[in-house]
Amino acid sequence: MKGDMMDNYNAEMKIAREKIDETDSELFILLVRRMLCSEEVARIKSAHNMPIYDAEREKQILERIKEKDEEFGGYIAKIYECIMTVSKERQSELMGKNNA
Repeated sequence: MKGDMMDNYNAEMKIAREKIDETDSELFILLVRRMLCSEEVARIKSAHNMPIYDAEREKQILERIKEKDEEFGGYIAKIYECIMTVSKERQSELMGKNNA
């Protein structure tokens, strides 16, 4: 019985991990697209001599994310904080500034 239970576990884990891998592939494409949008924002900010960091914009994004889902919104907002940090780093590189 223990072998059958382990086989069942392995089969279930394989399916679950395949779903995660598929989702990760989709997320990667979307994150690249988001980074490209962030680069466009950097070009606009640079052309208008605006700062990289916009506290109000970040606050609005995080609040919107938290409100989208009661169970996962707070967790996903933490992921977005990381995404925005990386976006600001990239904008800083493009704009030649250190004020991210």
